[in-house]
Amino acid sequence: IRRETEAARANLLASEEARRGVTLTLIASVIASYVTLLDLDQQLRVSDATLAGRKQSVDIFQKRFASGWISEFELTQANADYEAVASQQPPIRQAIATQEHALSILLGRNPGPIARSNTLDALGSPVVPAGIPSELLTRRPDILEAEQQLIASNALIGAARALFFPRISLTGLFGFASGSLGSLFTGPAHTWSFTGDVAGPIYTGGGLKAAVDQAEARRDQQLANYELVIQNAFRD
Repeated sequence: IRRETEAARANLLASEEARRGVTLTLIASVIASYVTLLDLDQQLRVSDATLAGRKQSVDIFQKRFASGWISEFELTQANADYEAVASQQPPIRQAIATQEHALSILLGRNPGPIARSNTLDALGSPVVPAGIPSELLTRRPDILEAEQQLIASNALIGAARALFFPRISLTGLFGFASGSLGSLFTGPAHTWSFTGDVAGPIYTGGGLKAAVDQAEARRDQQLANYELVIQNAFRD
């Protein structure tokens, strides 16, 4: 029971770390989506400026064509350049609307426009100080979750091994039950007697050993997962 309690407590702590991990993932997703939205805004501004430049070129070419300085082919080429830039804007505007809707869903609200407080150029990268110890990674929720899962699986090995030991149950034979817990062992209640029923494990065809082997295999699996989570943390 003690080992199963240890495993249950570790699983509880692992669930709490998983909740923290989901929270951090949500925050990171919101930030990444907002930066992507600002990047699309920047692309649209560049496209608008390019389109305005192409429009000026078309106006100039039209005046030169009217004066006979250029051919119709050159005027057509200028119009084609203008239309090529104009055709790029609808996909960008659609991508902006899609990104706004996706960010709204992450924020837990209905799809709609997202207010901007900055441009992409106004955002600055956080300063990462030098000499950060790698032990800082042990505070990551995914590592703590994997660690608690490893503790739980290791505790369950002890619980599985306990099946090999005799089981003791206490049974009241006769006597009078006290109507009050305070007088349970006073007065007539003292005539209660208990006997120990000791039952050892019978032949199970290797089932108990298989249960231990299974628990150990799960522990090894959690150990491999723990190592993988640490490697991913260093990669991040």
